Amino acid sequence: MDDICLFFFPLSLPSLLATCGWDLRTCALRLIDSVQVFLRNIQTEIGRQLRFLQATVYAGAITDGDDDGIDSYFYDRPTAAPKQNKHIYPSNKPGRGLKIMDLGKVFGSDGGMEGGRFVYPENSDFIPVTADLDSNDGLLLVKEALESVTPESLTRIGFIHNPQDASPPPHQIDQMDSSLKSFLTPFCTSSHRRGFSAS
Repeated sequence: MDDICLFFFPLSLPSLLATCGWDLRTCALRLIDSVQVFLRNIQTEIGRQLRFLQATVYAGAITDGDDDGIDSYFYDRPTAAPKQNKHIYPSNKPGRGLKIMDLGKVFGSDGGMEGGRFVYPENSDFIPVTADLDSNDGLLLVKEALESVTPESLTRIGFIHNPQDASPPPHQIDQMDSSLKSFLTPFCTSSHRRGFSAS
């Protein structure tokens, strides 16, 4: 599971809240309030770190020669957490570690799903599930994502292949595509998925 990312959102929020005895309006107001508090705290922290960085540049503690280490400057501060999760922080090993990408820029404003393949109710938001679809863990994640879809679901599920080897040869991509299709075919044709389709 080292190379699997999952973007998870509840697929049927009103029914989930109802089972907990909550109503959607109360939760929405609480969520909006907590999001505003979070954004306010982020802005405060960014301002604090920017002032600190400006002071160290002004004092000459950071110069143009420090470009190589500036990305981890705050991680190396005494106030930073002593342990860094290898799945979150960048690694010096080639081909490993964290790559930060803006999915909007990578896939375009439509999330790369224009004309893509979905298991979906039509005209709904989508949840991208990113995984190494060549691995058993990745296929298990696909299966769990598909099993979470119900006729009441308000979201689509899209799959983004994130291979462990960043650049597989073209024949491996074809093999992955055919093995994924054979894995999904029985699931997408099962009787309990009426009203949904794989396109």
